[in-house]
Amino acid sequence: MHTAALAGRSMAPIVLRRAAMFNSTQRDLISKIALGLSLSGPLLLVACGGDDEPGVSNAGGGGGGGMDTSNGGTGGAVAPEDTLDDVGADSSGPSAGCGVPGTFVGGRAFSLDVEGQAGQYILVLPTGYDPMRAYPLAFAFHGYNRTHEDCWLRDCLGFYPSFQADAIQVYMRSFAAGWNEEARDLNVRFFGALLAKIEAEHCVDRGRVPVAGTSSGAHFSNILACRWGDRLQSTAPVAGTLLEEGTCTGRVAALVVHGVDDNQVPFADGEEARDYYAERNGCDTVTSPPIADLHARIRASRDQMMSDSGCVDFQGCDEGYPVRWCEHSEGGYDNSTHGWPTVGGQLVHEFVQGS
Repeated sequence: MHTAALAGRSMAPIVLRRAAMFNSTQRDLISKIALGLSLSGPLLLVACGGDDEPGVSNAGGGGGGGMDTSNGGTGGAVAPEDTLDDVGADSSGPSAGCGVPGTFVGGRAFSLDVEGQAGQYILVLPTGYDPMRAYPLAFAFHGYNRTHEDCWLRDCLGFYPSFQADAIQVYMRSFAAGWNEEARDLNVRFFGALLAKIEAEHCVDRGRVPVAGTSSGAHFSNILACRWGDRLQSTAPVAGTLLEEGTCTGRVAALVVHGVDDNQVPFADGEEARDYYAERNGCDTVTSPPIADLHARIRASRDQMMSDSGCVDFQGCDEGYPVRWCEHSEGGYDNSTHGWPTVGGQLVHEFVQGS
């Protein structure tokens, strides 16, 4: 079992890579949806970013309140079978929070003190949450100048409905406009503290903790894959840059998604992250189907201004550490194919489930 201290993760003896630049001119936000009370489920809307960050209501406070969703299960908590091998994780199986009754349904906004600062996040319990069943714990991270609310409600399309039935979901808000800026280490500590809190208060399968993010949030997904690779099941950077490599902890399964004409985070950055994970996970250079065939198809669709997406799987990867590469031609931010495609949530869920 890996026993590195949380502080050690934040110090990160790693190679720092350049951060992608972002255009500050972005489209107006869709009108905000307040999180005043516990919600049974969000309305998914398409949005492409904005300069203003909406406020967040912490109606849920630090916990408690709401409806008790426990079903009075008996016996030991059971972790559902997982087709992604957990080899490399420092622990797996049910968390200490198994058996603790749920106190709300749907999604609720909370805050967590992190070194004197209020770390904001949204916690979403699965439909029919059973405190005696160990669930995957899926994190999704917003883009630059966006919020955890935006990721949940509109930007991380398909993530919420795809995981709604079978996973606990978490949407964190960065302490800065983006995840790869001056608050990087604080955000990493926020993740670690929140992971421990949720595992202590809810029934989590500790070997099944996938992370995903869009744009700046994808950068953070790559950062966590390096610093927390001994605890994560998988990472899914969507339009991300590989900012840290070198002395990383453990390994993770990886799904890398990128738009073919992304002018905010270059397509080559996605290819670099893809190849990094493939090499780290012992994969062959051969994919099924061939990358060249996929790229030619997506390129042709983009040239015709048609939305298309597809994926390839690297062959020969070490057991438990698959690597999948996906390309898409959707317009996204400023019609540049930057950002999370409409199929993004489905792609992440299918990869996590191993289908």
